[in-house]
Amino acid sequence: MFKLAYFVSHPIQYQAPLLRMLAGQPEVELKVFFLSDLSVKSFRDKGFGVSIQWDVPLLEGYSYEFLPCIRDRGTIGFWNPRSEDIFPWL
Repeated sequence: MFKLAYFVSHPIQYQAPLLRMLAGQPEVELKVFFLSDLSVKSFRDKGFGVSIQWDVPLLEGYSYEFLPCIRDRGTIGFWNPRSEDIFPWL
């Protein structure tokens, strides 16, 4: 049995099928950790100037947790969102 922790900024529509596939492997115990829930709800895409809400399941089929956030400005970037410390979840 392999334990796999996957840390990512937010749920991403094209990664969800891969995460479900990994979670379905009997030899893999997958836990996904997100820094933000930005993409789970409707959000405004500044580049396109429209609101977006994904019509595919982003959180189904695998175990996940949203980490406590000390800064989330509603955008994704190198310094945002920020979590206090990831080591307790490892």
